[in-house]
Amino acid sequence: MKYFERLSPNSKAAALDELISKYDYVKGEFNFQYRNSSQPASKIDRKAPHRSNAKSSRGRVLYNTFEGINEKYKKDKEIEALMNNSALQNVFYGIDYAPRGVIAPICGASLHEIMLDLAVLSRVTTRIRTYGMQCDQPNFVLDALLELGLNMTLSMGVWIGADENLNSAQLSVMEDVLRSYPRRLFDSVMIGNEVLFRQEKSSNDLVNYITKTKEILNRIGYTDLPVGTSEIGSKIDSMVLQSSDIIGANVHPFFGGDDVKVATKWTLDFLHNQIAAKSGNKNIFVSEVGWPSGGGKYINSVADRESLEYFINNWVCEVNKKDIEWYWFEAFDEPWKKIYDTPSTQWEAQWGIFTSDRVLKITLPDCNDYANSTAVN
Repeated sequence: MKYFERLSPNSKAAALDELISKYDYVKGEFNFQYRNSSQPASKIDRKAPHRSNAKSSRGRVLYNTFEGINEKYKKDKEIEALMNNSALQNVFYGIDYAPRGVIAPICGASLHEIMLDLAVLSRVTTRIRTYGMQCDQPNFVLDALLELGLNMTLSMGVWIGADENLNSAQLSVMEDVLRSYPRRLFDSVMIGNEVLFRQEKSSNDLVNYITKTKEILNRIGYTDLPVGTSEIGSKIDSMVLQSSDIIGANVHPFFGGDDVKVATKWTLDFLHNQIAAKSGNKNIFVSEVGWPSGGGKYINSVADRESLEYFINNWVCEVNKKDIEWYWFEAFDEPWKKIYDTPSTQWEAQWGIFTSDRVLKITLPDCNDYANSTAVN
């Protein structure tokens, strides 16, 4: 509803016309499904043997190459150009990814576009994390990985909000997806993102959803697949910790309001003092950490490309020395989030390391150079 409220009158009328033409209108509400019926059924062999891309001598995936993808796409000039970009290198543990066209009920995602997204992301990471099940997005993502033959895994997000019916639909689609794809494609299942922060569900509600998910995994046989949630670090409590196999903490130094030069230390201190100290033996990872490339200033935090590049260089080269799992927020700019702009805060659409049309905004870090620049003489 917030999305529609912020649209211009003309855009709102056009969106409503499209909704009425595509979905049944029952008892005053749109009776839509999460599956986008306009998309053809996939013909991809989801049980095909795992293809091999670039690996280390121990078999651990270090990077993906254009030479290692499925033969049928080696004549695709667009994919070749994206994957052979010499400016790209695998420096991210993982990246948060929201495909374009996954705002329900007006779904517009396509396998082709997601394949292009993953082609470029495969050159900077081997792990991606999504946020919801709507609009067939997990199917598209997983099918794209299989089609291209990429060695990547998915931390699959299941969106939880205030509406019980929509939450149940998310869990139902999640079960279908898990039954349709091999275990090796999944890194984890994350139930909800900042639902406690938004005050849309209680800790007890969230624990119930996590418990239901574990029961589903037991029925499927994916008993070793970790289940947890991602949340603003300060909102993670003992009840959620106890029920989860893993906990993702969203930690954003930009909203700490300090200069970017202290952002890495601020993030690591927050992780240690506010989260790790109360986590016990739980696996805690950073599910979101990032910096906007433009849009204003928050106290002493400046949103611009220079600050984004500084933070990425400093963060990546420091955190990769430590035993911390982390996902950068985020892969691509999301232009639709401009609806949340105010005259002085216009950064919501500008958190990607790539623009929405897959252009890299900055120079990625060379940690050898960073080590030399920070060495004590």
